[in-house]
Amino acid sequence: MSEDSKQPRIQKLTFPLKDSTVATFFIVVNPGFEVQAEREAEQILDADRIVVVNGGIQFDSTWGAVRRGQPNLKIASRVLVRVDQFGARDFQKLFRKVANLPWEEWLKPKVGLSVRAASHTSRLRIKSGIEESVVEAFKKSFKAPPPRPVKEVMCLVRVEDDICTISLDLSGDLLHKRGSHTDVGAAPLRETWAASIVDRVFEIATTDEKMRNAFSKKWQWIEPMAGTAVFLREALSISMKPMGQKTTAQQPTAETPSREFAIDTCFKFEKDNDELKEKPKAKKILVENKSQNVQTLVQGLSDAVIVDRDEAQLERGRKALAGYKGNFVAHFILADQVKSTLGNSAKPKALPRMVFVNPPWGQRLKGPDATDSADGQTRLMANIEKTWQPTLVAIIFPRIAGVKAKVPKGWTEQLPLDFRAGGIPVKARFFTIERGSASV
Repeated sequence: MSEDSKQPRIQKLTFPLKDSTVATFFIVVNPGFEVQAEREAEQILDADRIVVVNGGIQFDSTWGAVRRGQPNLKIASRVLVRVDQFGARDFQKLFRKVANLPWEEWLKPKVGLSVRAASHTSRLRIKSGIEESVVEAFKKSFKAPPPRPVKEVMCLVRVEDDICTISLDLSGDLLHKRGSHTDVGAAPLRETWAASIVDRVFEIATTDEKMRNAFSKKWQWIEPMAGTAVFLREALSISMKPMGQKTTAQQPTAETPSREFAIDTCFKFEKDNDELKEKPKAKKILVENKSQNVQTLVQGLSDAVIVDRDEAQLERGRKALAGYKGNFVAHFILADQVKSTLGNSAKPKALPRMVFVNPPWGQRLKGPDATDSADGQTRLMANIEKTWQPTLVAIIFPRIAGVKAKVPKGWTEQLPLDFRAGGIPVKARFFTIERGSASV
């Protein structure tokens, strides 16, 4: 569901915290990915009473469901827990409310607060004043002077229309930092963005009847401008079962991420082995069927062709994919050696192809392949069709005004994803092609 209110009502956080504690949470997402994030919250975090707002999803769930599910999120950027919500027209009331919260019951010893405030149409307009008041109130709440903190949890304070909402961060680092690798090269595409695009492609491939038939058996994965193969990494990760569940020999596996989450390092809570609430039967069947469809799809992956102009980027891709195991074969090829290396195999055989392209947008990365013009985008799509003759294409273009790029004949566009990447407005475009009907 969606709600016009900019600060929907919350369930105040209680104590002591247990896995069975029901609370209100909020996942932060890149604007444009809310629909996918809502599905992710339902499937992974057992979300209930969902409210969708621009850039995020508010929902109720149990502490245990969020604690166990957070490492499996792919679309979300950050997870918050709503702590309290109250009217505040002056700093005195803000101070009093925050000072009366049971911080010692929620946070581990030597955990402090770093406060980030936002204020809109409120009498409390000075953000620095809000932040200072919350920090001082936090210190005042302790029965004895708090020890010098060795860790901090981020506290977000939003005051709008004189209503104050206090939230605490459960993630730590942003969730696109999976923890499995750090050497990403120049102008990397965030894993959360790549996961959103892969999720959309998998949705098309498993729900469109013609595409479902095309990818029902063996198929090929192509990344012509791969960088560190972020799309393939996210595809393999998406297709894995959530942590704690066994994988089959046919499912890809990856090295366990080395990162920590604030929910584990900063909060006091009791593990009580609370099981996730049972979802309505129809929804549970729908979720299980989608998961099974994606796993079946990935099991049909025959081989992956990873292409880049830079050998150093290809080496990063090899290292990044080293932790994944599956039945497919990965080929890492320099762009100028595609024809000589693949020969006739670069031409379509009986196998359908998914092609994922993140070309230079002409801003952070410039050059002859830049796609900040209609001509540049037209040339790239024509080259993809000529070289790879794909069945399903996902490509990220910067949004440009004026003349539109010419799409190759036979390409049918599906619903796109519009978002901002590092402040740059971009559009992920998706095309399905019935092979035999397409030509340049």
